[in-house]
This record gives sequence, structure tokens and C-alpha cells, in this order.
Amino acid sequence: MIGKILVNSDSMPLEQKFLNILPKSMQDTTFLMRINGLILGWVFKEIKKRDENLYDGYGLVGDYYCEYFHALRKENFQTLIEEHIQLSSNFNIKDQKSVSRLASGLLKILRSDRQVNDALIIMVMDLAIEMRQYVVEKLHLFDLNEFPKKTLNYELI
Repeated sequence: MIGKILVNSDSMPLEQKFLNILPKSMQDTTFLMRINGLILGWVFKEIKKRDENLYDGYGLVGDYYCEYFHALRKENFQTLIEEHIQLSSNFNIKDQKSVSRLASGLLKILRSDRQVNDALIIMVMDLAIEMRQYVVEKLHLFDLNEFPKKTLNYELI
């Protein structure tokens, strides 16, 4: 969504407020708050050599894979998450919905059969919280008063 962000030698953005490269109409906190989570592209290795990083053999057909995940959209995995965790009191409604959606989506990909254990719930929740925490931190940089600094966390029930 954002494109190329200038990074330093440690692959970290040169500017903490890197969302400033978005068009002005997208720099509105109301818009940014609706982003469930961010995946920081600079933490992934760059694909440099096609023969080393891309697969040339048979694979799962993309149309089938997309149709499978489209069918899973009808399934509610959020209740599965809610049965296993308790969010901290500093979550607002949007944070709660975002983390629940992210964790639910990850579970659909990893265990569509709904067979989960505590280790999987922890892994999924840690990733969902991390993705939402990035949004919370960037919102804080845009408006210190409306979005106070906070750390999102949870505990297993």
C-alpha cells in the first residue's frame, strides 16, 4: 500500500513517522485507525535472484486457493479466539475488532479445522497484537492527545 520507504543500513525506516509518504487524504487518523494491522515490509529479505527464491515446478493453483479462502470468509473464528484469551483493559473497540479479525484470519489459514492448542493461540495472538501495535504507535505519532501511548497485551484464559 505504501511503496518504497527509505531505510538505513539496519533496514529500519529513516523516519519514525513513515506514514507521511501516504497521500494527504490518507494521512487522516480516522482512515489510519481503520487499518487493522501493518506488516513491515522492510523486515523481509528482498527477492534478488529468481532461480533461488521463486519456484518453477508444480504448485497449488491460485484460483483454487483463492476460492478456498473466499469460502472460509463465511466461517467465524473470532469466537474461537475469544474462548481462549482475555484482552487487557487498554483496548478500545477498534483495537479489539482489529486484533480479533487478524487472529481469526491467521487461524483460518493455519488451522481451518479449528483444532487449536495454547501454543498456536499464543503464536497467532502475538502476531496479531504486533501488527495492531504498529498502527497504535503510528496513530500516537499523528495525534498525541487523541491516541495516548499504550501497549496492547492479552492473557490466556
